[in-house]
Amino acid sequence: MKVAILGDTHFGVRNDNKSFHDYYERFYSELFFPYLKDKGIKRVIQLGDLFDRRKYVNFYTLKRAREYFFDKIDEYDLEMDVFVGNHDTYFKNTN
Repeated sequence: MKVAILGDTHFGVRNDNKSFHDYYERFYSELFFPYLKDKGIKRVIQLGDLFDRRKYVNFYTLKRAREYFFDKIDEYDLEMDVFVGNHDTYFKNTN
């Protein structure tokens, strides 16, 4: 089985900077998802640090990440496993 491995996506990086979201959107729509479709990859493994902040998620970041990433996971009928990274836990010193 072929899988795609992602790590440290850090959605919302640099205080939810719009330029980073625009860059991420181009990467996922023009490269990542077309590559998965072309190669017949149906499973994505995300190795942690899905979002950048551990204490909260900005609504703008959540909306944008949903549009260019999570909705595409659903649209392409992909399975995704997400591991917990240090930015995914509320406290710095414990999981």
